[in-house]
Amino acid sequence: MEKQPAELVDQQVAARIRARRIDQGITLQALARQIGVAFQQAHKYERGLSRISAGRLYHVACALSVPIGFFFPADPRRENAGDPARTAADAIGARHIGVEPLK
Repeated sequence: MEKQPAELVDQQVAARIRARRIDQGITLQALARQIGVAFQQAHKYERGLSRISAGRLYHVACALSVPIGFFFPADPRRENAGDPARTAADAIGARHIGVEPLK
């Protein structure tokens, strides 16, 4: 069975959470504490085993000091698609899920 697009986005969000946390030198346990979940739940978010709600993703973005859009791949139709910060976010996320960054 082929993955549906929503599942792919969930995996990309999960990979970007993990990448940013590691880049910031924050332990998974510390992130879990900051966002108010158990270590096991934070682990499931990072591995894409549990979908993360919009509200919880907002808390993750705050804890990792990034805008919430950091976790999503750029859409070439959007105005900020060529933004250097957006491109960097795409490269980090892509590197951690083993795909080529969007150009």
